Amino acid sequence: MQTSLRLLQTVSAYLPRTVLLERAQDPSLPRVRGRFVEGAVLFADISGFTALSERLSQLGRVGAEEVTAILNRCFTSLLDVLFAHGGDVLKFGGDALTAFFPGDRRQAGAAVQAALRMQAAMRAFREVRTSVGAFRLEMHAGVNWGRAFLAEVGSEDRMEDVFTGAVVNRTAEAEGVAGAGEVAVTAETFALLGEGFEGEAVEGGFYRICGQRQEAPVRPAGLPALDLHALDRAGGVALLKPYRYGGVLNKVDMYTKGDKLMVLFGAPVAHENDEERALRCALDIRAEGACLGFELHHRFGVNTGYVFAGIVGSPLRKEYTVMGDAVNLAARLMGMADEGQIVLSEAVRARTAAQFELSFLGKRPVKGKAAPVSVYEAVAIAGRQAPQEERQRLIGREREMEQLRGVALRALSGAGQVLTLV
Repeated sequence: MQTSLRLLQTVSAYLPRTVLLERAQDPSLPRVRGRFVEGAVLFADISGFTALSERLSQLGRVGAEEVTAILNRCFTSLLDVLFAHGGDVLKFGGDALTAFFPGDRRQAGAAVQAALRMQAAMRAFREVRTSVGAFRLEMHAGVNWGRAFLAEVGSEDRMEDVFTGAVVNRTAEAEGVAGAGEVAVTAETFALLGEGFEGEAVEGGFYRICGQRQEAPVRPAGLPALDLHALDRAGGVALLKPYRYGGVLNKVDMYTKGDKLMVLFGAPVAHENDEERALRCALDIRAEGACLGFELHHRFGVNTGYVFAGIVGSPLRKEYTVMGDAVNLAARLMGMADEGQIVLSEAVRARTAAQFELSFLGKRPVKGKAAPVSVYEAVAIAGRQAPQEERQRLIGREREMEQLRGVALRALSGAGQVLTLV
């Protein structure tokens, strides 16, 4: 029982508290379901981490450890403020996060106050000194209040929490309006704030928050304490099977138009043909989407390269994520794709030209790049069979397998073990 609770305590940091509380109260969860929820949405994006991680990546493992320490120090500062105001982190997106403040319209004030105090916490990171120089980290934040759709979707093998709706998309737009060190809200949300906050109207139906008039703090609704014993009785942790092509659905995140899925091939599990697997996956999604019986709009961006991959957040809330220039370029490629189009980079083309029919789309200007980049479209598979995982039984290793099982059982019982395979 104690081992199970320790495991749940560890896993709970990787899930939204809103979802954990529901699962603790309902033994039938998790299952495919959805419901509408009211509250304030806060989207915060930190600029400067990409440049920092790119420079430190040149130092290898030492650089990765330095990036991790800076990331987690920054996120811990922000999440301490967020949790104190009753917020719940639903998603991390590399160097960004989506938070939710469940409750009535008063939660708009709690979310805006949290965003302002998070900006105050970011002042400590205006000059981050590293082994390769100093970097400036800054935050852009958007807030909106309304009704969103929260769901667990997928199958028994793999479930994902999805937070979507017009209120979420509009929050992403508000964040895009905010400059470095600023907080922006929708006009509708600003009207809910009353006289407690100062703001100025900006183009597109948004307000930039200039400050808080009243000194009395907005009192957040907050979230009740999580009972791990109840969660243990509700079913605990589900083991997940790998996807067909060996990819990992890292997150379903907000976007200004619809929702954004980030699927990883090569992290945390790598294959020699991850680029091929990514394109086959995209083509399959597009083909299956056309057979759903209703109109589905999707765009794909595929890139490959070195990224920072690791666990970011604070001891209370964290996620495995990736970030870096390669991730940003994949997002830019998705943004330039037409409906139903799979757009890929030169790096992906170089590794998949023999397996797919590819069409050159020309050189396109890309934000963050000094020169236009060559982009291509994946049209179809060139006739090769899809990669298959092959698993064969080990012969003549019964004694070694018995030792391995013994080590695994002792580890599961709470006794730390070390196993070396040569």
